[in-house]
Amino acid sequence: MIESITDITSLQFVGALPEQSPQVNAEFCVNSLIDFIGDFRSRAMTAQNRVWLQSMYVLPSHGTNLLIDAFTQADSETDKRLQVDGLQGFLELRHLGGDKFQKNGFYTALAHMHESLIDAGVTNKVTKPLPHWKYPIFPKGRNHIKIGVIDDVAWVGCSNFGRDTDFNRHDYMIRITRPRLVEAVADLFVNQPDHNYAIQDGDTSLLVDAGKVGESLIWDEALAIVNKPDMTDFRIMTPWIPDSALLDALYKRYSEGCNVQILTWDHPVSGHVEDIYSAIKKWNRLKMQLRGKNLQNLFTQSEMHSKLLIATGPTSSIGLALLTILHIEELN
Repeated sequence: MIESITDITSLQFVGALPEQSPQVNAEFCVNSLIDFIGDFRSRAMTAQNRVWLQSMYVLPSHGTNLLIDAFTQADSETDKRLQVDGLQGFLELRHLGGDKFQKNGFYTALAHMHESLIDAGVTNKVTKPLPHWKYPIFPKGRNHIKIGVIDDVAWVGCSNFGRDTDFNRHDYMIRITRPRLVEAVADLFVNQPDHNYAIQDGDTSLLVDAGKVGESLIWDEALAIVNKPDMTDFRIMTPWIPDSALLDALYKRYSEGCNVQILTWDHPVSGHVEDIYSAIKKWNRLKMQLRGKNLQNLFTQSEMHSKLLIATGPTSSIGLALLTILHIEELN
C-alpha cells in the first residue's frame, strides 16, 4: 500500500512528539539540525579542550555560518578541527556551472569561510581526497561519518551542512554524554576506521561500520532486530526503499500481523549526480511490487535524510540510528 503523507512530522512518526521535551542532562538526546547547531555553538564558546566536527561536506549556508562562528568564538587554546570527505571539493566545483550572481555569491562565501577557519586556527582535513583510484566519486567509497566532539560531549548522526540542509530536510544528530562512548567517538574522529567493531556500554552499543561491501554491522543488527519475535511494531525513517534480505525480513513480519511503516521521500530528478538516488529508489519500489512484497511507504513532502529504525514490543523497544537500508558501501 502506497500513501502520500503531508500532515505528520518525522518525530511524530517515531513517537517522539515535539511537546515531549528531552531532558537537558540525558545521556542520549535526539537533536534536530537546528538544535544541534545551537547546542554545538553554545558549547564551543565555553570549550576548554577540543572542538571537533566531521561531515561529508560543509558548504556556505546560514547553518554553516553558525558552525563556523562556533569555531571562531572558541578559545584560541582549544584543539579545533574540521574534517570533510573529498566530496567537498567536487561540490565546490559544481557551482561553477551556476549563473554569474549565484556563482560569485557562493565563491565569495566559500572564500570567507576558509579564511575564517584559518584565522581561528582550525585544522582542516580532507579524509578521502578526490580524485583517487581507490575512491570512486559517488556514492561508493565516500566517508559518510558525521560526528562532533566538544570536551565531554559527542554527537553522532546523519547531517551534512550546506544550503540543502538549512531548509526542507529531515535530519538528526544524537547527543551522547556517557563518558566511554564519548571517548569512543573521539577515537573514531582521530583514527578513521578500516574495520568493523562495536563498543558496548551497558545496554547501548556503538557500531562502527567501515563500509566494506557485504560486511555491515549495522545491516546485520537491523536484521536481528526485525527478526526478534517479541518486536511487533517497526518504523523506519530513510532516504531509501528496503531491498534484499531486509525487505524479506520486514515483509515476513508484516505477513505475521506486525505493523511495518517506512517514512521516506521521492527523490526528484534534478539533472545532477544525485539522480542516481532517484533511479535506485524507483528500481527498488518496482522490485518490491514485482515480488509482491508491498510495504506501507509514507512519503514526506520534504527531503528525508535521516536513517532510523524503531522497533517496539509489548514490554520493550529498541532504537537503531544511522541505518543505511540500501545494501551499498557506506561508512557510518
